[in-house]
Amino acid sequence: MAFKNPAFSTYLVKGEMEKDYLERVCKVDGSRLRIGAPPAAIQDDQLWSERAPWIVFFTEPYETDLWRPETIYKEIVPPLCAAARQAGKRVVVALHPFESARQRQRMLNRVLSKDEQQQVSIVAAPLSNEILQNTWCAVTVESTTAFECATAGIPAFLCGWLRHAYVGYAPEYARFGVAEMLACPDDLLNIPSRLRGAIPPASVRDRLARAIAPEHLSEILRGSQPGTLR
Repeated sequence: MAFKNPAFSTYLVKGEMEKDYLERVCKVDGSRLRIGAPPAAIQDDQLWSERAPWIVFFTEPYETDLWRPETIYKEIVPPLCAAARQAGKRVVVALHPFESARQRQRMLNRVLSKDEQQQVSIVAAPLSNEILQNTWCAVTVESTTAFECATAGIPAFLCGWLRHAYVGYAPEYARFGVAEMLACPDDLLNIPSRLRGAIPPASVRDRLARAIAPEHLSEILRGSQPGTLR
């Protein structure tokens, strides 16, 4: 939406953060926006636990933006291994669907020492409650998994030095308390000491997603709301 001209009379957004992003960053007229998340986007349970065993690095398809993924992995994963040793956790690299597990494993073998390789596992499965329940904290650049973690009460950290210059996702996450922005790779080493302060409170989760009532969705689809297509 940051690069498109609005073409529809009404846009559904999951919550206040998406509404703010479309209005403030994408310059979409607020009269076109209705808060109405699908029920599946609402996470009623806080899934975070101190006993959760994983620090999860949620990756993104860096090649699509012509980034150098090996450099990104080298900056992020070794410091996460050091943080994991400090906290008594493991590092899990959760792949984006566009990524190849075999290719990413070869990349990890190149950038990690033998000891670090023993600390790291790859997960290629879709995001699920099972993965979230095992996540002690999440690390990403600006993946929407930060949103998913926040709705489940799981702390997340953003690699702010790698964020996209124009999209503006990472600053929006930080603005709404979805995740904590890190300034450089060395900040990854401080995750264990910063974790408690990064746990999103219920007030943050409540602003991220609010389900739309069936009758209100029906009104929008029938075009009976002001400003909607008739």
